[in-house]
Amino acid sequence: MKRLITMSMMTGVLSLIGCSKERDEQVVQQARNTPPTPPNCPQLPELENITLKDGSLADVRIIRDGAATFYVPFDWFAWEARASGKPEEYWKRFQSGVVGKYDIEPIECPGVVHEREFGYTTPLISIKNAETGHGIPPNFSKESEINSVSFGRIYPHRPGFKKKLDENRIDEDIEPFGLGYEAFIRVGSNHYARYRAFDVGNADRWAGPEWEAFRSETLSSRDWKLKRDSVRELFNWLKIPPRDRDNQRVFRLRANDI
Repeated sequence: MKRLITMSMMTGVLSLIGCSKERDEQVVQQARNTPPTPPNCPQLPELENITLKDGSLADVRIIRDGAATFYVPFDWFAWEARASGKPEEYWKRFQSGVVGKYDIEPIECPGVVHEREFGYTTPLISIKNAETGHGIPPNFSKESEINSVSFGRIYPHRPGFKKKLDENRIDEDIEPFGLGYEAFIRVGSNHYARYRAFDVGNADRWAGPEWEAFRSETLSSRDWKLKRDSVRELFNWLKIPPRDRDNQRVFRLRANDI
């Protein structure tokens, strides 16, 4: 009798676990808001913006953050997936919300809009492999001095952003990061960009008059301005609908393409 009761209890527990797992999977699926995939593709408004002059459709992933819309080449995601050596794991990270929380899929209908914060990092330019061409993502030059750029949303009431606003450093700033320094620049009314400014820093030069002198000298330098302007140009390009931009443009993240 005890054995029957125990088995009954185990069955009940397993049943509850199964139901819980099913509910969790449903919640994840709903949260992901999985985009439609071919061949059942609706006529979406953004199709107009991604239709090129020859009638073909630009292969992009569209991310909308408030009033700003970004058209990120799918080639960038595909390149990262190949470079990772584990494409399936790469896409699982997107699908689980670990990367960017975009619900981005390797195959989805053209014109789908992913409404999320634009917390996006460009593919890594590997200077080490630049000569072979294997370390250079599409649309980027091996002559770039910035190997990656991270974009994000400015939240004025969060402590870090509020401090920059209060101290009038929200437009441009440089910060200690690891052994070097990172640049922080405003690229739009609601967005910022971060990138590696210097690989090596000086632990004694992180505060006080010496730091302020270093910061002022850096922000007024030609090198800083060229890098800053090239990153802002990249950000602005991402906001231009593919039908109106040069989709083959190559960015040299050091100076404008002249």
